[in-house]
Amino acid sequence: MTAMAVRDRTQLLRKTIWFQGVPDLHPETFGSLGVWKPEAAKTVLFQEGDYGDRVFVIAEGLVSVEKEGPTGKRVLAVRSEGDVVGEMALLDGKPRSATAVCQTDCLLLSITKSEFERMVSLNPKLTLGVLVNLLNRLRESDDRYTRDMGSDSLQRLAGYLMDNGQMREGRFCVSPRPSDADLGRLIRCTRETVNRKLGELERKGILTREPTGIVIENEDALEALTNPDR
Repeated sequence: MTAMAVRDRTQLLRKTIWFQGVPDLHPETFGSLGVWKPEAAKTVLFQEGDYGDRVFVIAEGLVSVEKEGPTGKRVLAVRSEGDVVGEMALLDGKPRSATAVCQTDCLLLSITKSEFERMVSLNPKLTLGVLVNLLNRLRESDDRYTRDMGSDSLQRLAGYLMDNGQMREGRFCVSPRPSDADLGRLIRCTRETVNRKLGELERKGILTREPTGIVIENEDALEALTNPDR
């Protein structure tokens, strides 16, 4: 884990959608917030149905959000640096609606319910950021459901890459790189299909596979694949 992440909570919190539009994020107020938790890959942060007493802000690594269904476990989303997982249970007081699992080694900032409530009382503007985050999650879920209806594996793969790509050092990429098996669970196809489709996209110059991530070389071409009838 990096020394920067361990000592600078405010730098991490500024990356979350919670604090977008909150200019007065002072280190003296938020610099000691929460507890750092390094977690190994495959660690279960919480289970669907658990009582929710904390949220996790991701400083490093990937966390998948999963849910059991009639046909087995389904990965709903993969969250990365600057994302928050587990906030729903703090807001509505109901059991966890999904399971969160570390897909890679992670560094997380664990914030308790009482600390969360204190954050809001210290800065009421934070409430708007939390609401925007929830609305984005609802919109993301609706968009994913609409796209998945009748779509094939290539459309779902392109949609996942577009949804989860971020600008890093001037390049639009999905990083850290999820395994082909994890991508298969996310878009409901086999690891072999994912590997084949990524190879096709790479040969067309749409993306490049690197050890640390998938670099999107042609965003327009990839986005066009998410809705070929457009």
